[in-house]
Amino acid sequence: MLQVKPAGSACRCWDNPNSHAVPWSRCINTATPASTLDVKGSGSIRGMLALPSIGTATATKGSNSQPLNFTASSFNIGTGTAVNQNFRWQAESVRNNNATASGTLNLLFGSGTTAPVETGLKVASNGQITLAKGQTFPGGDDHRSHRRDRTHRWGNDGQRDAEHQHRDSPTTLIVERILRSAGHQ
Repeated sequence: MLQVKPAGSACRCWDNPNSHAVPWSRCINTATPASTLDVKGSGSIRGMLALPSIGTATATKGSNSQPLNFTASSFNIGTGTAVNQNFRWQAESVRNNNATASGTLNLLFGSGTTAPVETGLKVASNGQITLAKGQTFPGGDDHRSHRRDRTHRWGNDGQRDAEHQHRDSPTTLIVERILRSAGHQ
């Protein structure tokens, strides 16, 4: 159980009840907390984990969510040091002060001490995914050339075979390519 104490009061890190008292730093299994709440070990959240907006939107500015950061560490042979690889998911305000105001969920990235920036990958409020510029899919062809490979689905009268019309949408073709490259088709 994590107990909350008033700011300025002392607590003891829970891995060692005899450790020195520190001004209210919430730490579990570490004597040297790196942030306000530092947990060394696994945890379970038995309810919603909320990352609310950083502020309240105004007519001049929207407000993004608190970020969710993931950090990997890669060794750089050129510098002889480990370099953090920082990914961030963040909900962002879109079309602020507009009748169609909305939001997107965006992936950001920064290496080392560089602040994470937009990668181009985002999910809109309607579920539409925008890919990073230059993103390609296995197979390398676009949906138009892929359609030419499906000429057997056209009838002799030049009309589409009704049961296959839905299968040539760009989204369906992208999913088919991904599955095919993974050996599922």
